[in-house]
Amino acid sequence: MLNINIEALDKKEFIHYIFEKSRRVAFRESECESSVLSWFCADIKKLFDEMQPFLVQEYEDTKYFYSDYQEINRIRVYDLNDNLLNYMISHKNTEVWGNIGFPEDPCFIDECGQAVFTTIIHEEMCEFFGETSETISFLQEINVSFDVSETPNAIPCLERDVSESKKRTDDRRHEQEQIEQGKKEILKELDVMLKKNGFRFSQGYFYRFVKDEGLIYITTDGQDIFYDIIPLFAKFYEEEEILWPSFCTELYREEEGVQDQSCKEIFLNDILPKLVSVEDLTSLYHIRSYLYESHLGESIEDDLCLPYILLKLNRGEEAVSQIEHLYRATVEGLMDDDEWEDLYSETYDQAESYAKKEMSMLLTLEALVKERNYDEVRQILNQNKSNAMKIILRTGLFTDTNH
Repeated sequence: MLNINIEALDKKEFIHYIFEKSRRVAFRESECESSVLSWFCADIKKLFDEMQPFLVQEYEDTKYFYSDYQEINRIRVYDLNDNLLNYMISHKNTEVWGNIGFPEDPCFIDECGQAVFTTIIHEEMCEFFGETSETISFLQEINVSFDVSETPNAIPCLERDVSESKKRTDDRRHEQEQIEQGKKEILKELDVMLKKNGFRFSQGYFYRFVKDEGLIYITTDGQDIFYDIIPLFAKFYEEEEILWPSFCTELYREEEGVQDQSCKEIFLNDILPKLVSVEDLTSLYHIRSYLYESHLGESIEDDLCLPYILLKLNRGEEAVSQIEHLYRATVEGLMDDDEWEDLYSETYDQAESYAKKEMSMLLTLEALVKERNYDEVRQILNQNKSNAMKIILRTGLFTDTNH
């Protein structure tokens, strides 16, 4: 088995090769709602409408090859066709096939459903089965990096027993119903207290804007209560960093050792009073710092949000110090973390390049502060509403359009 660098998916030669070695392709599409841009929706819909005559199988399952998912996925299997080939050789596949709520993770199979080439795009995983010396030579020829691993005893394949798929799906739907009931009960218990403190409710979230600079929001998964407080002018690298809060009562319970209290008691007694005390940017900074230390047990220097607030508060030297710390910690983390070892820690330069990409905005702001170009810093921070704020508006989760 070959573990192939995901960048291979963006090479036309590799796409042609996979099409030659396979007979069919499978996609999974989760039940999760998507917030992908409308042009992408239309683009993908057009492709799959054109591929409809090539559809050979469609079913629901929580399992997809050897991955198990919390959500239910609709699995569709197609005969290979020119519509898909032309689409894949003309698009950046590493960006197309990893969007929640749309077809994801194309996996190429033989006529029996056994895997030839599988992908998990968001984890940057690509695996080729049944490799030969010819395959290895081809990958070297087109300059695609790979590792050779021991082939598993059973090569992954699509589920052949429909009754097993149905059983897994039915069990998961029952679990989801119980979770939804738990959410309703917790949200109902919080409703009066939160609305009394100025929170609004939309699509499963309680939220409150802090002037035009911050957002506090609260939600639940049916068991725990989750919450966050973010500066609206900060840059977030992924949409999920905003859509799902950073802190929860379970983290607080573990870090502070309050095992004898329920999540509702912890939230109402310890957390909510602090959240409602946030009235301006200074208090936002202090409460977010408190949440970071009390829930994660880490120094506030490790929080990517806080340098933005420090810059907005004209505390430039502190912001620069924290950005430098974050940058060093990111590089060192990539060098030390086994999970990223193959991708980034072969050389310091690779880790440094990745860290620069992830922290590009903060490094730009740091340079401006060092040059004492405070006017441009303020201008960028004011424009940065188009980062966190734009994501919030695009998702439509928080419906207060006055901000």
